[in-house]
Amino acid sequence: QSERSKQGIISDNIGDIRVHRLAAGNLFVFAKLGQYGAFLRLLWHLFDQINLVNYCRIRKVLKKSQPDLIWAHNLKGLGYISTKLYRDNSAQYWQTIHDVQYFDPSGTIIYQQPVNIFYKFVRFVYWQHNKLILRKPNLLISPSQWLFDFYQQKKLFTKSDYIVIRNPLSFALSSDFKDDDTDVLNLLYIGQLEKHKGILFLLDALMDVDFEWQLNIVGSGVLESELKRRESKQVTVLGKVKNESIGQYLAMADLLVMPTLCYENSPTVISEAHNNNCLVLASNIGGVGEMIKDGNNGWLFEPGNKFDLLEKLKAIKKTDLVSLREKMVKPNLSVK
Repeated sequence: QSERSKQGIISDNIGDIRVHRLAAGNLFVFAKLGQYGAFLRLLWHLFDQINLVNYCRIRKVLKKSQPDLIWAHNLKGLGYISTKLYRDNSAQYWQTIHDVQYFDPSGTIIYQQPVNIFYKFVRFVYWQHNKLILRKPNLLISPSQWLFDFYQQKKLFTKSDYIVIRNPLSFALSSDFKDDDTDVLNLLYIGQLEKHKGILFLLDALMDVDFEWQLNIVGSGVLESELKRRESKQVTVLGKVKNESIGQYLAMADLLVMPTLCYENSPTVISEAHNNNCLVLASNIGGVGEMIKDGNNGWLFEPGNKFDLLEKLKAIKKTDLVSLREKMVKPNLSVK
């Protein structure tokens, strides 16, 4: 049963868990950020850094609940100044970092993409402001060593105790892989259907492959309609599927391809693939390289390098994938 508060807090009981949902406390909700122009998005991010409305709401919730542990994840929308409340509280404050949002307001950095001087200035001001606002947690949790090192270089979350813990698996059910004993290389893409995820780059590169292949595309995003127009005997767009079904698609694939063009932290889809004994071909960017042992549980290629991708695919086609899948090394989902 919900309790609606005039202070912009909605409280619910979900089983034994008490959930408090906060209203935006900003110009608009984060989910609608992409619908507005650059100027309004910039204002939203600046307000989010010092979101005093949500600061007061969170203070009220903490005072009432008296927690023993405050474990924060993405701060976007809650307000970065809320970390002062967490640090000043008598409870332990743990912070999990997931992307580059505390350095770049978009949370995304594209490999070798030029940045105009105005955005460089905005990003610099935003970054320096965060260095003043963000408080040091008692424990910093990073899904990859790369992301932790990135923030140390940027002088954010420094001098904190930290551990590296991979993102947890979803509810995908594990399935035994299937060997269909054909000459067709069955490829699978799972992820957002966005340009920076490299799906268009992958499709264009596959047009130059000189052997038989089949690509199944799982996911949703702004490119879904365009990708459906490019469907053929070799390309099938499945759209969004239930998490429980992901394991079945991984079991039927020879290879999961992750051609991302942006810096990734610790993609869960790679862990899901390895959990289903599915080999991975991925861009060597961000924390991805920590998860793949080249030639054992997958292969790496330079982001956006079509020729490197094609060379790897040719080598993979000549590899005994069934034997490799049987003896592949699965990475630890948590390391210290």
